[in-house]
Amino acid sequence: MRILLIEDEHKIARALKKALEQESYAVDIAYDGDEGYAMATTEPYDAAIIDRMLPGEYDGVAIVKAMRAEKIHTPVLLLTAMGSVSNRTEGLDSGADDYLVKPFALEELLARVRALLRRPVEQQSTTLTVGDLSLNTITY
Repeated sequence: MRILLIEDEHKIARALKKALEQESYAVDIAYDGDEGYAMATTEPYDAAIIDRMLPGEYDGVAIVKAMRAEKIHTPVLLLTAMGSVSNRTEGLDSGADDYLVKPFALEELLARVRALLRRPVEQQSTTLTVGDLSLNTITY
């Protein structure tokens, strides 16, 4: 399993990479939003762990929105110190699959990654499209 880790704090990134590799995952690291965006939108990954606050043009939410706009359905865990309800809601509404607030227990992060990787790869769309007509089957 290949995981993309986008984290600007080098110490945290190295520790997470080591922990994930001990669980037999291959891990690629990007240290800023621009590099992370490029990797997330050009390389196939089984999951992504993305820090919300990143240097560069793209923050974590912007990366997730760009991935979803480009129909990239890689499961994403947003990792951040921004833990208010509105922050969590915004992160999840951007297209992230999970949201974990720092500080966190490493065991919990690993469990969340395993949960993301258990999800089916293909998810059926809730939007039906014929020509220029589309219907969202949830919101009608």
